[in-house]
Amino acid sequence: MSNSNNNNQTREKLNHSRGLGLLERYQVSKQLANVYGTLLLSAHIQLDYPLPFNNNNNNNNNDNDNVDRYLYNKLSRAIQLLCNEQPLLSVTIADIETTTPRFNPIDSIDYNDLVTVDHGIAFFDDTVLTSVLEKEIGTDFDLTSKTVPLWRLHILTHQDRSTELFVILTVHHVISDGLSTTIILSRLLELLNQPETKTETESNDNDENGQDGATNNNNNIIIDNSTKLNESLDKRTPHHPTAMDLLPIIIKHKLLPSFITRYFEVPFWAGQTPAVKQTHNTLVRVFEIPADKFTKLLNKCKLEKTTPHAAIYISTILANLIALSQDTMSLRTCTPINARSLCVPEAPQSEVGNFVGSFDRSKSYSATILRESNQFWEACREYKTDLAASSIGAIKSTNMLHYVGDFPSKWIEFWTSKLTSTPMGRSCSFEVSDVGRWGQQQQQQQTSQPQQWKLISSTYAQSANVYGSTFNINLVSVCGSSRATCTWQKGSVDENTIQTIIDNILQSLDNCIHSN
Repeated sequence: MSNSNNNNQTREKLNHSRGLGLLERYQVSKQLANVYGTLLLSAHIQLDYPLPFNNNNNNNNNDNDNVDRYLYNKLSRAIQLLCNEQPLLSVTIADIETTTPRFNPIDSIDYNDLVTVDHGIAFFDDTVLTSVLEKEIGTDFDLTSKTVPLWRLHILTHQDRSTELFVILTVHHVISDGLSTTIILSRLLELLNQPETKTETESNDNDENGQDGATNNNNNIIIDNSTKLNESLDKRTPHHPTAMDLLPIIIKHKLLPSFITRYFEVPFWAGQTPAVKQTHNTLVRVFEIPADKFTKLLNKCKLEKTTPHAAIYISTILANLIALSQDTMSLRTCTPINARSLCVPEAPQSEVGNFVGSFDRSKSYSATILRESNQFWEACREYKTDLAASSIGAIKSTNMLHYVGDFPSKWIEFWTSKLTSTPMGRSCSFEVSDVGRWGQQQQQQQTSQPQQWKLISSTYAQSANVYGSTFNINLVSVCGSSRATCTWQKGSVDENTIQTIIDNILQSLDNCIHSN
C-alpha cells in the first residue's frame, strides 16, 4: 500500500476519533457502576409483500434461511450507508480504564454482531413483547470490544404475520439520546424503501450467499470512516455554570457535614423500598393511548393552550398520588430536554448524538386540587411554562459534570454516593422521557415512492437507573397514537402499584379529554 493511502487512512481515523465529552462520560459511568442498561426504539413494520418463509409452517430459527437471506440483502447495504452518514454508529470506546476515554473508529462491522433475527416470536402480543424488551434493555454492550459497535438490531418475525415484522433498535446512551433513536430508524427505513439500482438487483439475484458491495466474504459491512466525528455537547454550547451557579453546590456538598446536608434536603417520594447496591434489573409495562383518544387529547390541549406531554406529566403526578392513597405529596421529577438548539451553531435535528439537558422540578401536589378540571389544566400550563424556561439552566446542570472529578473512579463514586445522599437512595420520584411525534409517517405521506417497509407503530423504552428515578414513563407517538412504557428497577415499587399508576394515568387522561 502506498504512503499516500496510508496517510489518507490515518487522517480518516483521526477525523473519526475523539475524547468522550462530559455527558458521554456520564452515560458510560452508569454502565461501569452497573446502574443502567440501554435504551431502545422499536418499529412495527407492515411489508407490501409476504416474507419468504419456507412452506412448512415452521417458525424455527434454523429453518427460515430464505427470510434471513432476504433480510441480509435488504439490511447490509442500508446499514453501510447509515454508518457512513452517522459516524457514531461505527465506534467503540478505547482507554475506558484511564482518565481519557475516547471513541475509536471501526473499519468494518460483522453483520452477525449487529443484527439478530428471531422467528416465531409473537411480537403482536404485549406480554411477549414486554419480555423481549426487558431482555434488550437489560443486556449491556461490551465496552471492551474493539470490533462491535454500540448499537444493535433485533428483528422478530412470525409466520402467522408474514407481511409484518418487528425491528428493535437498541443503543448505548453514550452515542444516542432518545431523539437520535428516531433519527436512526427513520433513516434506516428511508434507505430500505429506496428503489434498488439495476446493479444491486442483479447482484442480489446472482449471489446465493446474499453478499453485495456492502460486505466482504466474511459478512463484514465495510465502513469508509470519511465523515468527521463532531465535538461533544459540552464543546458546542456556551452555556456553562457560573460561579453563582456553583456556589450553592459547593456549600451543600463541600462545606457542610453530611448530616446537615441531609437535614436540609427537601423530602420527596422515592419509592416503596430503599435502593441497595445492585446491578440494574429493569421491569417493563407497555400501555397505549389509542389514536381516537390521542387525537381528542391533542385537540383538547390546543384548546387549553398546553401540550399532550404536559397533560401526561400532570396525569402521572395525579396517578401517583391516587395509587399511593395520598392526597398531598412532595415529588421531585426529571424531564430530559433536547439541547440541540443550545449549540453554537445549532446542532442539526438530523444528527445522531447525545444532546440532553435535564429539567428537575420539586413541588408539593394535592390530588383533591388536581382532580378539579380547571386546576388540572392550570397545572399543565404552569409546567409547560416552567419547562420552556428551563433550557439554559438544564444544560448548565449537565455541564456541571465537569466538576465530578477523575474518570472513572469519581464518576462511579458519583453514583454509589446517592445511596446515602438522597432519599431512599434515589435522585427523583419519576422521569417522563418523551421523544414526541416521530415524523416518519409524514415522510411516508409526502414521498412519491411506494413504501415497501411501512411504519405502523412504535414503542420506546429505557433501562431503569438503580439510583435514579423510581420509575420512568417513556413515550413515542406514531401514526396518530401514543405508545408508552413504564420501566422501573425490580423491587423499588410493587408491580401492582405500577399497574395502578398506569391505569390511573389513562383514566386521568380520559377524564381531562371529556372535561368542560
